[in-house]
Amino acid sequence: MAYPRVVERALGRVGVFVAVLLAAALAPVRAAEAGACARFGLAGLALVEPGGPIALGPEAGPLVEHVVTGRTRERSRVAADPLRALRVLGPGELAVRPRAIAPGVHRLEGPYRAGTYRVSGLARGGRVRFVRGEPVALPPPALASAHLAVVELPASPGGMRGAPGQSRHLTLTLAQPAPAGAWRLLLYTTPQAPRHAAINSALVTPGATTVTLAQGGGGSRCGPPAPMAGLPGVGSELVATWLRADGVVSPPSSPTPTLAR
Repeated sequence: MAYPRVVERALGRVGVFVAVLLAAALAPVRAAEAGACARFGLAGLALVEPGGPIALGPEAGPLVEHVVTGRTRERSRVAADPLRALRVLGPGELAVRPRAIAPGVHRLEGPYRAGTYRVSGLARGGRVRFVRGEPVALPPPALASAHLAVVELPASPGGMRGAPGQSRHLTLTLAQPAPAGAWRLLLYTTPQAPRHAAINSALVTPGATTVTLAQGGGGSRCGPPAPMAGLPGVGSELVATWLRADGVVSPPSSPTPTLAR
């Protein structure tokens, strides 16, 4: 079908105008994304060194934790799920299964034998040694009180969609100091303890009389997809356990109510 020359010129002008509008609409989005997410954070795994041999047992296994390993311009499936790259090499055939112990902490469980193993796919660490024997037991935590503080945060340009959030901190006061050998305190809500993964955890030092656990109110679009930790609300009961660096978990504490600070 033949168009008059005037119609062809009009259509040409409309096409150019639409192209200019599209370019104007898309260019700021690209620039904003490039400015906000010029480089993505990479998540990896590091071996938690037990400081000695691991005693063989039903739940024996080395621990690995999420760490930030660097920055890149591209998202990576391995970086998003670093557990995909884990391999455990050593005596016998292994079918190792990572089991979530707490947000960002996994125990590598499998049919281990006495001997030395090497864990590959890690940002650091790698060698662990298993021996026959009974693991050293830890007493349950003795909780005197639990107080939750909530702080409202303003919207942040680097946060998810720039939305405001909350910073929540739970302070546990211990009736007895943290024992030698405790690496982390694991936090559970009462119905979960300790059959499932903890909702939160915190590093501890022997002799500590207070432990503080935190829950952030948002994250950067450019950061690594690290597991989010939770905290119970005011009025909820909680229980806690100790976690050793060789993967041994203590019996749970008595239920403790969460109070407002």
